[in-house]
Amino acid sequence: MNFEIKNGDFYKDGRPIKLISGAVHYFRNMPDTWEDIFAKLKALGCNCVETYCAWNLHEPEPGKYDFSGRLDIEGFIKAAEKAGLMVIVRPGPYICAEWEFGGLPWWIQCDEEIEIRCMNKAYIKHFDRYLDVLLAKIKPLLATNGGPVIMLQCENEYGYYGDDKEYLLYLRDGYRRRGIDVPLFTSDGTGYSELADGTVEGCLPTLNFGSRVEENFACHDKMFPNVPKMCMEMWNGWFDAMIYLQDRSKFPLQLFLREILLININNANNAAGNDAADVLYLDTLVKYAMIIISTVPILCIYPFVQKYFMKGVMMGSIKE
Repeated sequence: MNFEIKNGDFYKDGRPIKLISGAVHYFRNMPDTWEDIFAKLKALGCNCVETYCAWNLHEPEPGKYDFSGRLDIEGFIKAAEKAGLMVIVRPGPYICAEWEFGGLPWWIQCDEEIEIRCMNKAYIKHFDRYLDVLLAKIKPLLATNGGPVIMLQCENEYGYYGDDKEYLLYLRDGYRRRGIDVPLFTSDGTGYSELADGTVEGCLPTLNFGSRVEENFACHDKMFPNVPKMCMEMWNGWFDAMIYLQDRSKFPLQLFLREILLININNANNAAGNDAADVLYLDTLVKYAMIIISTVPILCIYPFVQKYFMKGVMMGSIKE
């Protein structure tokens, strides 16, 4: 598969393509559920799946790595490919993701010289060692090597946190140095300061937001007029999960999704992925409300099933 960014659009094998993706974090779902979740994504009309990578799970102790069971990112990517999905990977090293310490290992705080998310020698030493291992597993699965991985993200919402461009450049160059030759991207808030601080040359700038699509792209379009418009995080998960327990009319998801698709914006996260898992596992609630629920019969969670099918109808009627 040849995947590239040119002429302000995404191209797959020489033809323009709209990315319609859902977030499914492999480390939040057991391996025996992946195939079922991917089938639900496909049924919704998605052509892609996106995932973070949780450093604190993969390296629980310095230099000791775990990629077994639900941490088998290679198995996850291969399962997605078997289901006919492209894959977007967001390795961080900081991921946020409503995950403990943004995915950073607790033990890096034991280093007295540490300062996170900047050009700090101690921090660089630790994440370089981790990325050497992680990216070696992802590299054979890149689209340029015949796999399904089409893009990787550098850092995460860095414009909300800092403005160390040397750090972002070091991350970008580190990906390239390790053989990551698919397009790279950043994801940030929608204001000028977030985009000015969080973006870096050589990485596609993408946005994270939860409503008012054209308004939220206004600054992006002025700063980056010749790149594909992409909503990397469409925040429907943690907001409307709670609203389902209150008043769904306060968050008209179907209107938001319709606006995203009709004005030709690519979407990578949350448009569908959470609900593919929600239908059987209440994944959004587990992630964002800390309500620990295991397998739930489908008939017991009608509102989530209803939301899932509503999204499928919406995307199926527009995406072509």
